[in-house]
Amino acid sequence: MPGHTGGETACSRLNQADFGSVEEILVRKIAFICLLSVVAGHVHAQTERYVTDSMRLETRQGPSTNHRITHMLSSGARITVLEEDTETGYSRVALDDGSEVWILTRFLMDEPAARAQLAEAQEKFTRERDNARDLASQLETMSQTSGEIEQSRSALATDKKLLQTELAQIKQAAANTLAIKERNQSLDKQLEAVSMDLDAAEQRNRALKERSERDWFIAGAGVLLGGIIIGLVIPKIRWKRRRGWGEL
Repeated sequence: MPGHTGGETACSRLNQADFGSVEEILVRKIAFICLLSVVAGHVHAQTERYVTDSMRLETRQGPSTNHRITHMLSSGARITVLEEDTETGYSRVALDDGSEVWILTRFLMDEPAARAQLAEAQEKFTRERDNARDLASQLETMSQTSGEIEQSRSALATDKKLLQTELAQIKQAAANTLAIKERNQSLDKQLEAVSMDLDAAEQRNRALKERSERDWFIAGAGVLLGGIIIGLVIPKIRWKRRRGWGEL
């Protein structure tokens, strides 16, 4: 059928085009590998690589299948590449136990296998989760501590206000005490002055009393002397009068 023939022709063209692209890519890779072989020969840089995922890979004593198998490496095993032989497609590697063996280079990867990465990610996730739980616990503890500190701060603020009030009262009482003391000192001085005035008044009273008594004594003595004199004079006067009347 023409349509079918046309489809086959188109598919054939696409397949030829894809094959041509693949062939071109392969040619470029081969040329690149040849260039590396010419320039460097064997590569001696020590780099870490990983065995490819989903398989177990044998290692050999030499860079070919003719050499004896020494180990069976699990997927994701870490190795150190000591040398890459581009001609044989093998790499000389060092295992974790220190032994050096050969392994096919195409089965090595620059990153750990997916399962290893998954296990590492799960382990990291577990660590991060535990750290998050620890941080949450610490945060809760810090929140409780913060609440306790806030309560303590409020209590201290209240105590501070009470102490300030008591201090003001003490200052007022001290001021009143000083005022009372000064008032007492003033009253003591006034009392002392009054006492001195009282002593002076008592001295004046005693002096007046003594003077009064002395005056009364003098007055009494005068009266007594006058009475004596009168008592002596009056009889004589009466006698003279009688004598004078008798002469008449």
